[in-house]
Amino acid sequence: MVATLAQAQADLAPYIERLRRCVETAIKEFQADQGRFVYRLESRTQANILRDYIVSNIKAEFPDDEPDVRHSSRRGLFLLTIQNRYFLRFKLLDRRLKSRNNPTQLSLDYLLQRPLELFPSLEPATNLNVGYQRGLTLSTSTVWITCPDGGVLDWKWKITEDDEPIQLQSHDKAEKPAREEPRKRVRPKPVKKADDVSD
Repeated sequence: MVATLAQAQADLAPYIERLRRCVETAIKEFQADQGRFVYRLESRTQANILRDYIVSNIKAEFPDDEPDVRHSSRRGLFLLTIQNRYFLRFKLLDRRLKSRNNPTQLSLDYLLQRPLELFPSLEPATNLNVGYQRGLTLSTSTVWITCPDGGVLDWKWKITEDDEPIQLQSHDKAEKPAREEPRKRVRPKPVKKADDVSD
């Protein structure tokens, strides 16, 4: 049975600050490490790299030996299990707070709240996305938890502290190299052929 928003808020309350901090810190680290080169990366590549930063922070913040917490990973899907009731994956969320996924059976099962066959040792739980939604820039991102239900959301929960966007210490825009002035094209003047001259 899928947890309601009220149930999730009560159950996840002890973890929310840490989850939010993992995502916000990952964004700051990504910006500090990749900021000068981010303009060279496609948005999909940026999202994949930033996800790796988030997962690294989650593993450090929620060690596997912590009670009621477990990590699982298969075929590129990393899950943080909390209280054997919630599976959390970490994603970039679009304007409608939906994740973008390759349409694999695993991602479809996750979105449809079905048991995940690749994780047979895990009991069925509520599948949640913990993600960041970009504002105009990465520094104006907000952090959310969403509960997918197929192509729609069952519920959404904004966990950014005080409804404030993430504030990065450095500027958000990457430094692009100075552009060279475009060369002016010079076209040759048409030359009249001797045959074209009329008597």
